[in-house]
Amino acid sequence: MKLLCVFAGISLFISSFISVSHAQTLVPPLAGTMVDEQGRIAMLQGVAGNLLPPDYSAPPELQGEAILSAAFNANGGVLKTESHLALLDNQGALLSFQPAPQGTALVSFDADGTPAWVLYASDAELVNIASARSTVVRGVVALGPAGASSVPLLKNTGSQLWTGTVSVPSGIYSAQNPIPGSAPAAFFQEGWLTSSSSGLLWTPMAPGKSAREIALPQTALEIQTASSGAVVINRQWLLNTHFQLLEIPRVRRPEPRAEAHP
Repeated sequence: MKLLCVFAGISLFISSFISVSHAQTLVPPLAGTMVDEQGRIAMLQGVAGNLLPPDYSAPPELQGEAILSAAFNANGGVLKTESHLALLDNQGALLSFQPAPQGTALVSFDADGTPAWVLYASDAELVNIASARSTVVRGVVALGPAGASSVPLLKNTGSQLWTGTVSVPSGIYSAQNPIPGSAPAAFFQEGWLTSSSSGLLWTPMAPGKSAREIALPQTALEIQTASSGAVVINRQWLLNTHFQLLEIPRVRRPEPRAEAHP
């Protein structure tokens, strides 16, 4: 009987050791991807209300290129430098790097999170990434997920933001509804995220849902799409699917030790 108990104890210890060892090799889920304040591509990992320090990646082809705008989703990301457009896969590896109009760009992803359309701010040209088909739409401050026949967008008419769509075949813009807030803005959680004097406003696309106000420590100057369910504000905070605002941990460089004097 004692021998059986000892064997059972050893088996339990080995099973626990294997479980702990396996857990230690697990990789935390990806919360989103962003470009940080130093222009580095940062992979944000964590769950719920906890974020780990970013894991950085930098395709060698992008070295020396200042990144002006960025957007990421499930199946890839788009970076806009001063004069190039870079397409990345979902691991941050470079897929293509091509000349593009100067300035920033907005991105529309399709249903599975693949980059589908890009709108260049300098000439207001909306370009299909796969076919290079294009149309001009002026005043756009945010793009929604691309559909089979149209791309939803948010347009600034001067004193008011309007939701609308642009027809993919014809390029005709159709206005829909005015919404509160101002740029910067982004599509988020089946609605439009806009800026206000106190933080952010979320206006749902579907009727029957309630709008939300999200307080920010400072004025929103930039909103990056970090994944299908997260955006990054001012490269400092991540807003997740539960509308939680999380501060992004920063990797601090160790300070040099002071030399000891006799």
